[in-house]
Amino acid sequence: ATSLGILGNVAVLLVYNFRFKRQEHRYYIPVLAWADLSGCVTNSVYFNTLDVYHVTYPSDPLCRLLSFLVIFNSGVSSHVILIIALQRYLTLCRPFGKQLTGRARRFSLVIVTVLALIYGLPASYASGTHGQNKTSTCGIVSEDKKLFQKTYFGCMLFLNLLNILITAGLYLPVVRIVYNSISRLEETFPENTETNESGETVGGSKVSRAFAKHSMSLTVLCIIIVFIVSFLPSLIIQSLAMKQANVENSTSEINLYHFFGRFYTFNHVLNPIIYLGFDKKFRRKIISLLFNHKKT
Repeated sequence: ATSLGILGNVAVLLVYNFRFKRQEHRYYIPVLAWADLSGCVTNSVYFNTLDVYHVTYPSDPLCRLLSFLVIFNSGVSSHVILIIALQRYLTLCRPFGKQLTGRARRFSLVIVTVLALIYGLPASYASGTHGQNKTSTCGIVSEDKKLFQKTYFGCMLFLNLLNILITAGLYLPVVRIVYNSISRLEETFPENTETNESGETVGGSKVSRAFAKHSMSLTVLCIIIVFIVSFLPSLIIQSLAMKQANVENSTSEINLYHFFGRFYTFNHVLNPIIYLGFDKKFRRKIISLLFNHKKT
């Protein structure tokens, strides 16, 4: 899955940075792709080393570095999604109010980076290798620093839930406006061509053109849904782990713990597939690149 995510996010970066003109509504997509690409690589290395060196983890600094990067990338990704939701909210719900200017967008990325660093740096302290009888395991739930870990991950749980609630709260009015607009367009859309939110010409049936007109908003909606669905199971598992560090009661419990604990990785993997499904211009560019590559 992470290999698919790496290829997909590389494709997003290539197309959005070198094949598209800079547009306000697409400003954060390459940033999110960078965070997702880094998340795919980091999570792949982190989880593979955990599985391969389950009781003989080779390096304490490596464990701390990877633990930091996993949380840092997740923090950047989740907050960029929040800002994208804010941007869509301002564009559709407050079209005549203040918008995110170029300076505001750059400053928002500075804030996101600082917040992600604040989230991630304590993880390098809370995590590390630990074990007995010549065993060494990389983890963030151990008897050492237990109070710090509970406090830290309790705060992380609260902040992540708050981020999810704010993101959902910002986008619900956008969904309502898009739904009402599509409903009206299905009835009143003229039979000539129109332009969508990206300034592209759309055609076809009334229903297809109605959806195409709001392709960017629907893309962001899917990104938010995937973000929430992928993060919630991981947050629940992490909160349970704080109460009970030992989950090794049975093989099935171990497998479920690891599966849902790592479920947030899908947030990094699936976003390129969402762009491919909803962004018609991006899809055309990918097809063009593939066919041109085959010809050469």
